[in-house]
Amino acid sequence: MTALQRGDFAAVQSLLGNDFHDTIAAQTPQVARALDALERAGARRPLLCGSGSAVFALAPDAASIAAIAERLDLEAAYLRFVTSFAQSPRWRTA
Repeated sequence: MTALQRGDFAAVQSLLGNDFHDTIAAQTPQVARALDALERAGARRPLLCGSGSAVFALAPDAASIAAIAERLDLEAAYLRFVTSFAQSPRWRTA
């Protein structure tokens, strides 16, 4: 949480992990396809959410995530959501 609050994107990226990631990606072609598409679109470390209902990628700024979303090449059946972290000063000190 501290790395997020400081806006230290490199630290956030280095701390990301999911124990299910490799196993689920290897056993579920749809998950592997989404992860591969995110990487091809420029995402640095796309990961599985929880036990596999979704995947996600972080980017250091809005322009970077918009570029990834624009380049993302997946069938229409794959839903896409783009959002950003809270920008309020209060969140950064919580």
